[in-house]
Amino acid sequence: MDLDMKIQPKFIENESAIIFSFYFRNASMKVGEAVIYTCEEEQNEELARMVYNNHEELTELNANAKRKMAYVTELTIPEGFKNQSFTKIKEFLKIIGINTCVYQH
Repeated sequence: MDLDMKIQPKFIENESAIIFSFYFRNASMKVGEAVIYTCEEEQNEELARMVYNNHEELTELNANAKRKMAYVTELTIPEGFKNQSFTKIKEFLKIIGINTCVYQH
């Protein structure tokens, strides 16, 4: 099944962040949407452990480096479409240089 994705960016100037709203459709049927908050932040020890646990290929972390991060803040996608939706979101984030995405409940 083919899933179409539309992206709507919004720049938050005072935070130097971008919020991306993702809208998913399958043919003419709306499937769901996700909101991703992206920013650059200092990497701390707790974050480093979390990133290591979620990305096994990550081997060395610089505790003082800034990382481009993405946070899923809203998610309304049915279970049957989540894997394909997340794959498309991760591909987009990778293109813009963000390799770390954290789901906030």
